[in-house]
Amino acid sequence: MNPERLARLKESLTRRREVGAFERLSAYVAGLSKGDQTIVYVLGVLILIGAILSLYGLEQHLLVRVPTYGGTLVEGEVGSPRFVNPLCSAVMRSSSSRSRLIDCEIVFQFDSMPPSQR
Repeated sequence: MNPERLARLKESLTRRREVGAFERLSAYVAGLSKGDQTIVYVLGVLILIGAILSLYGLEQHLLVRVPTYGGTLVEGEVGSPRFVNPLCSAVMRSSSSRSRLIDCEIVFQFDSMPPSQR
């Protein structure tokens, strides 16, 4: 960047800007007594703290927990097993789903073994 452009940019960013509503509010507060100014400033700080706490509460309410990697998953079923053999468990529904869980684990362990250990 050339120095002239840099100087214009610095002047543009650092010049004083005026907002009409804030200027009127500042003039009004300056016309109050010291005690009234203190009350206005304390109320302003309380409103600011309340707004920040409200935004924090809203964020916590809308925040969604994202599960992290790791942990343990435990699966189970209610009832006593009648058949563990998958061929015999076609009759009973709970035994059927239980045998699917057991067989799935066995197949998974078998598939994850190296071929030399099979």
